[in-house]
This record gives sequence, structure tokens and C-alpha cells, in this order.
Amino acid sequence: MIDARGKALRDNPQVVELIRAERWNGQLPTTMVPGGTIPFVNQ
Repeated sequence: MIDARGKALRDNPQVVELIRAERWNGQLPTTMVPGGTIPFVNQ
């Protein structure tokens, strides 16, 4: 399984974005840190 993930990452680095999108619960953070970044999903 680890080998399959490694191959998928080598062949298509966007797999990381796919995994992130699949795990996201749809809620943005409720607190804001001054000077922090605002997380947005790239389209």
C-alpha cells in the first residue's frame, strides 16, 4: 500500500490535494490568528 501511494505521488502530485479535499469536513476555522493565512480550497 505504501508503494502504491508513493507511485501515485510520483505520477501525479495532485493526489495530495485530492486526499486533502476528501478529508475536509467543509467547515472553515472559527478563530483567526492575526497575520495568519486564510485557508481556501483551490479550484
